[in-house]
Amino acid sequence: MLHRFTSVSKRLVVLLLTICVVSISLATSSWAVSQARPAAPTETIIDSNITTDTTWTLANSPYHVTKIIDIETGVTLTIEPGVEVWIGEKLYVHVREGGSIVARGTPTQHITIDRYKDPITQAGPRWRKIWFHENTTSYFRYVDFAYGGAGASSDDTILHFDGPGTHVLNNCTVRASKQQGIVATGTPLSVTIAGTRFYDNGRYPIIADSGANLTVTGSTFEAGDSHAIFLRTRTVPATITVTDSNLDSTIPYTTIRNDMDESVCINAQNNWWGAANGPYDGSGAGDACGSGSNGGSGFLGWWSSDKNAEANPHRAYEEYPQNLMGATDDPD
Repeated sequence: MLHRFTSVSKRLVVLLLTICVVSISLATSSWAVSQARPAAPTETIIDSNITTDTTWTLANSPYHVTKIIDIETGVTLTIEPGVEVWIGEKLYVHVREGGSIVARGTPTQHITIDRYKDPITQAGPRWRKIWFHENTTSYFRYVDFAYGGAGASSDDTILHFDGPGTHVLNNCTVRASKQQGIVATGTPLSVTIAGTRFYDNGRYPIIADSGANLTVTGSTFEAGDSHAIFLRTRTVPATITVTDSNLDSTIPYTTIRNDMDESVCINAQNNWWGAANGPYDGSGAGDACGSGSNGGSGFLGWWSSDKNAEANPHRAYEEYPQNLMGATDDPD
């Protein structure tokens, strides 16, 4: 009887030890899986309108926009260097009349405005656009814009400057829009772009029309199979000046497209057109301004090499007046 009890006890001890080993193994395995799965970063959720002057700080970054929002009339949103902004699928950020965005990154702390990506799958559909309405202002320095422009309209774009206002991009990148990079339309509207790179956009990096005044300097356009800049047909043409820039496109001859009549000219002198002999001149007059050739652009004095990448690095906007917004200077 004692022998039988001892035998049963031994089997019970073995069973208990087995259960303990299996439990420890499962716990260890579960811990390993949880360690392998990346944790979602702490986010600041933006799901309502911005009604008073607001600063998005690096300490509270990233900011996740989960609904269509308005920066309301007269309100300024300031974004600190290093901040990441994630915008959800097909969402707009509206800047209403008198509103403003001031986003000043630094060479070592860029500001990022991009799509929201699931932290586990890394999947992320595009957002729609930041839409500046009448009498708005903006200043973007060292800001990297990406994966906006969701939709199929010619006005679907990462940045839409729509109506009177003053806007500056300085040493930014605009990339991976489904449609346009920037649309500028209206008067009096001033858009100044310096030292900025456009690439991997689905259609035109820039469209301008309806009296907009567009000045581009020291910038690079990698337009692929599209035109770099498109002057769209409207009753009142945009005024476009492009200098000291790289204009690269696989479309023969027509990196800049001008759909206005022959009396309207784009000033596109002193640029690199992707070839040492400059752009194509179908007029035979030595300059295609007003002829409709190469998009109706004046291009005499072109670069014979890509100086923007060699001796002429992208210009910072600090070389130009810093009070275009009529507000403040721009300290480093």
